[in-house]
Amino acid sequence: MERRFDSKVLLAALLALAAWSGAVVRGGFAYDDREAIFENPAVAGELPWTELFLRDYWHHLGDAGHYRPVAALALRIDHGIWG
Repeated sequence: MERRFDSKVLLAALLALAAWSGAVVRGGFAYDDREAIFENPAVAGELPWTELFLRDYWHHLGDAGHYRPVAALALRIDHGIWG
């Protein structure tokens, strides 16, 4: 049995990819992103970077048991570069 190229399947896949990537390119914030980045003093750069390794990620709101120093450092670097 010979396989045929179906242009409708390709078109549907390309449209799905375009719809998904459009949202990624636009960016924006979701859920707690604003609180996690701009209002977190450790990520925003208001505290020394060493504090990222000493405190809970949500320490500014009350400890939640989330120790994420590498993620917080990556967000801080990203925030410092892109604002």
